[in-house]
Amino acid sequence: EILFINSASTDGSKDLIDSWIARHGKEVETKLYNINAGTDTPASSKNTGIRRATSLWVAFMDCGQLFGKDWIGKQWKYIEDYKVDIVSGCCFFEGKGVIDKSAIAQTYGHKRFRPVIPTTLVKKSLFKKTGFFSENRRAGYDAAWPLLLKKLKVKRGINKEVVIRYNGVNFGDSLIFIFKKSILYAAPSVGLPNYYGPYYYLLIILFFLVMVITIPFLVKWLLLAYLIFRGFVIPIKKSHGWELFKESPIYFLSIPLLGIVIDCGKLIGTFKGFYKYHIYCNLIKGQT
Repeated sequence: EILFINSASTDGSKDLIDSWIARHGKEVETKLYNINAGTDTPASSKNTGIRRATSLWVAFMDCGQLFGKDWIGKQWKYIEDYKVDIVSGCCFFEGKGVIDKSAIAQTYGHKRFRPVIPTTLVKKSLFKKTGFFSENRRAGYDAAWPLLLKKLKVKRGINKEVVIRYNGVNFGDSLIFIFKKSILYAAPSVGLPNYYGPYYYLLIILFFLVMVITIPFLVKWLLLAYLIFRGFVIPIKKSHGWELFKESPIYFLSIPLLGIVIDCGKLIGTFKGFYKYHIYCNLIKGQT
């Protein structure tokens, strides 16, 4: 069976899928379902699919990504060969255009293969042990769940023969879009079990503020250190080299700029998430 989960789409894809199923659904043996459960985040939509699935195994795909036709077969062979209950493939991050490539260098790393939830084939019963993905989360849930697997000593296979790519832009093609996306993705990453990245980020910001207040003459050196690390050290480390810088001199300007844009959005998003998932939620609990 194939379950299409409508995650608050606005591009007409729901009607397109309904139309295709009506015309061709009887021509294939596979059962096709287009489900609208009112979900509007990737985590909740995946949970809907898991709950509705009647099979013993669940395979995840996602929108905007290109999959090979034989990817499920490759994952099943991996499971049979290595006797695991879960296997993931990788996404190849490259970017399209200067802005997108610069953003990828600052986040996933240019021309890096990263294990991802789409491409994953998992035994459905495993979710009885781990629980579902954190509900109503647009981001962060896909980083927190593998950490939980590790904590529970669940072996997760990584099949490097299964590789997907984005169909076009990987992260964003404008500074405004990337700034807004950084806010949107940082906020729901706060308060997730086993995922402490946002708190480390806040500690770094707090340390910087303390240094500015107590030792103001160090500000210019701290800013210089930030520009060097954010602009060059971090993207080079994530990309396992400085190949992108060699493509064009423009990346010596665009990559540091994208790092600042991403950090500004991430800072706002992290504070929003901290307020929502710690302060506001505790106030609501106190009232009830």
